[in-house]
Amino acid sequence: MTSPVHVGRALESLRNSNFNTVSAMGEVIDNSIEAKATNIRIRIKKDKTRANHYDLTDVAFYDDGEGMDTDTLSKCLQLGFSKRYNNRTGIGRFGVGMTLGAITQCIRIEVYSKPRGGNWNYTYLDLQEMKDQEDPAIPPPRSSEVPREYSDLVKDFGTLVVWRNWDREDAKINEMIKWIGRTYRKFIGEEIIKDGHVVANPHQRHIFLDDGDADREISAYDPLYVTKTKYNTEVTTLDSPIRLREEIHMFDKPPNSQEGQKVIEIRSTLLPEQWRKKRGDGLSTENRARLVPDNEGISILRNDREVFYGHIPHYKIVDKKSSHYKSFIDLDRFWGCEIAFDADLDHWFSVKNIKVGAKPLRELREKIQDQLNDTIHTYRDEIRKTWERSSDEENKRTSGSFNGTEDAQNIIKDNTADSPSTEEEIDQLLGESGEIKEETKKEIELILENSPFVFAKNYDTDGRGNFINIVSRGSKTFVNINMKHPFFRKFFDLRNELEDKGKEYKDDDFDKILASVETNLHLLLGSFALAQKEFHSDVKYTADEFGKKLMHNWTFWLEENVNSTLEDN
Repeated sequence: MTSPVHVGRALESLRNSNFNTVSAMGEVIDNSIEAKATNIRIRIKKDKTRANHYDLTDVAFYDDGEGMDTDTLSKCLQLGFSKRYNNRTGIGRFGVGMTLGAITQCIRIEVYSKPRGGNWNYTYLDLQEMKDQEDPAIPPPRSSEVPREYSDLVKDFGTLVVWRNWDREDAKINEMIKWIGRTYRKFIGEEIIKDGHVVANPHQRHIFLDDGDADREISAYDPLYVTKTKYNTEVTTLDSPIRLREEIHMFDKPPNSQEGQKVIEIRSTLLPEQWRKKRGDGLSTENRARLVPDNEGISILRNDREVFYGHIPHYKIVDKKSSHYKSFIDLDRFWGCEIAFDADLDHWFSVKNIKVGAKPLRELREKIQDQLNDTIHTYRDEIRKTWERSSDEENKRTSGSFNGTEDAQNIIKDNTADSPSTEEEIDQLLGESGEIKEETKKEIELILENSPFVFAKNYDTDGRGNFINIVSRGSKTFVNINMKHPFFRKFFDLRNELEDKGKEYKDDDFDKILASVETNLHLLLGSFALAQKEFHSDVKYTADEFGKKLMHNWTFWLEENVNSTLEDN
């Protein structure tokens, strides 16, 4: 008889499973929580490879849980073994997670365990030893104290798991800390949500991580921001939950139980208004400390353990204001959402044997969209209204601003002739320009003394009026830009979103690119003003002649002015 599996090589092949480092670490933490541990300690050994990059060498996990007897210890590294196999009450289910996760990260796994009143025993799995063996075996447990290097980590009972010869990704310690804090927030948080209220956590666990530079307790990271954590001492309020019911699928029906329905609960919040006063606040120092820039997406919780965080694949949010957007956008970081389900509904979230991720089935995803999207639209509207109020207040203070127009004015000045204008001509020009603040008029007069052309961004006009108003006298031209017109509101909304992206990715070139885009917009407007100026009031044109001449003149001046920006590049 020949075994259908060459175990040694199969284990080597399984190293390419879809576990990343934090998911593999999570499988060990899951086991500790199910073993009723109160304290879990992680110690990481690392070698620095280059600036801010490290290679892990060993990772140790200790918990003060129940520990394992020798029979359980002998099987704990066997793929498919679990004392709680197919049990839906905890956060595990199939018994392949810890070992499969570990072998994707390291060559050797050692397990030391001691139940209360028992002794320390030890077993291991070494891929290097098993690689060429067709029928390798896990060594039976033997009595052994924990390695001296970890003796200060353990107490009188519990389990120690050691990954040795870690040979995978760089060690991104800060990402590990955030991931653990968010994934296990319902277990390690000082506060939790119960029956729609925030209450003290009666069964709080503690997870510590020591990477050689610091030994710290990991704080919960709550993307709803309704519980106090080290990241946020201010909190928001929890909105009324949305509840969906789904039938338990035959694949997920617990043994000896009746078929029935279970509830999926959707909880959501809008972050405090003082955190989001104006566009760009998401990247403020305070909000970076709160991890708000990372807070973009939906959290999915299975038995209180986060199994997905981010943009749900194929999830559609048709933005009622900007139909261009079909999914998540930057301002969505200012609201939080979590979808919690019981493991009896694994089928509906495509949870398989390997507990990495969750993806709602299309039928369920569409139900979630139907129920949740109105809430998302309400949040977006409230966020935008707050920004508009702040923007209007700022605009009232700065109406008549020349910010962003100087480069365009200088280019047009260099490409056009200027001749002295009388004080009377300038007074007439300003008098025909509509409502302009006195201080703005004085600035325009100063500019026109040395330039034939001036722009001003005007926030005091009627948004339903002309998008620009052009007045010319002699060689002088004034373009009054109606910043309340929908075109300019949309243009500068998009410009500001790009500016936020530049700040987020710390790309210095963004500022230059955006300045160039804005300059070219003003050149487009300025070239139109110059084209219009070439018509004389005493000459009559047919509609066809007028249209052709206007387009010809506009094209000429636009080419003339924009060529200057091309030469700069």
